Amino acid sequence: MMNRFGFLLTSLAACATSTPDDMVATFHGQVGSSVTHVMAVSPVDGDLKKVVAATTEGTFSVEVAAGRPWAFVFVDATRTGSAMVRGVLRSDTLDTFNPQVGSDIDLGNISIDGRDATMAGSSEALDQALGLTRRTLTTIGGIDDITLRYANPDIDADGVMDTEQGHSARLEMHLEYALTRNGRDATPDDFISADLDFKHVGTGIYSRLPDSFGIVDRLDADVVFDQPYYGYSAGVNTAPIVPGQPVTQLTFGDERTFGVYCRPGREIPHGDYTFRSGANTLEFTLVRPPTETTMQQIMPRIQFVPRHADCKKKCVIETLEFAWQRHTDAGWITLTAEEVTALQPAGTIDLLFSDDTNRRFELPLGVATGSMPWNVNLYIAKPSHRTSNITYASIAFQSRGGLKMYATMGDGSKASKASRPLGMPALDNQR
Repeated sequence: MMNRFGFLLTSLAACATSTPDDMVATFHGQVGSSVTHVMAVSPVDGDLKKVVAATTEGTFSVEVAAGRPWAFVFVDATRTGSAMVRGVLRSDTLDTFNPQVGSDIDLGNISIDGRDATMAGSSEALDQALGLTRRTLTTIGGIDDITLRYANPDIDADGVMDTEQGHSARLEMHLEYALTRNGRDATPDDFISADLDFKHVGTGIYSRLPDSFGIVDRLDADVVFDQPYYGYSAGVNTAPIVPGQPVTQLTFGDERTFGVYCRPGREIPHGDYTFRSGANTLEFTLVRPPTETTMQQIMPRIQFVPRHADCKKKCVIETLEFAWQRHTDAGWITLTAEEVTALQPAGTIDLLFSDDTNRRFELPLGVATGSMPWNVNLYIAKPSHRTSNITYASIAFQSRGGLKMYATMGDGSKASKASRPLGMPALDNQR
């Protein structure tokens, strides 16, 4: 029985630095008469916010909190379910818009082609209004597709916008990696070199039912994709499930959470996802998960600095250094201060030692690079522990769009509940 899929519905760390209440950005413009509402959606660190404004004779004005990424959806509330989505605002590669200060942003006339909505003004003018450099916006545009999983205003498909009913369904993804070096499994001593790689080993996809839906019906639940699904139910050679066919090999979290686990080496389904539990159905549209080539877009790079500079093996550690980096065709580059402020990546590092003690480090928010002392009195792990005493390591991290990632090394089977990395509980509750 496989137990690789872990669930997490809480944030990895404390929320990002708050923005004053008066920091409001107003987006306004004109749009066709078929659009009845404009919905702004922002899933940040597990805090899903939606703001809906009705259109008036083809004009709209939406006030949102500055300092958060927002996707803008043009809605026809006379329809039902995903058919309500008339278009989603895009600018170059951007699917979300993150104004850094309170501002007034005129989008002009909105044109809708298919489900792509574009503004009349130039992207350069929008860049200036958002207060971010082109480099930062390019970085955001490379990873913000996942935000559109909440583009459907009527996820429960009952013909009423969810914001009017207080319904809040969730869709989360966990990308899991093995830490490697030079094509082999990493060892604790490899943290000295700071050139560890991330090998994708699978992706968990799960939904959480709104509270009003009650608990998951584990005897009558399934998930349907409109792309082929490659699972693990019969091992690495499991035949794909064709689009439209219900997936019934499920993994369950708490009483309202269920989902599937995708094996690596195959494209994660994109497009529309339908989660069903008994008579309740959730429809997520425009889901754009990371591809194999973009999964390493934003990662924390970790290095152990030994007490003795020339030590390479079995080292006593003095400090732990980190750098948030993104993967490019030319290799890894460190994020700028502006990129880190806008993206607010969060991360933790958990270590388990041979004497069953543990240690956790939380990376500070809004900091691109830094160093943390190894000797922290909050933990029972001995300061004298060497790299050779480490039996298990896990790095858990996420970006503001809600994509959660986990990279592990070693054997975590003895990890206690307290030391086990977030989102990676030992689960065997599959059917």
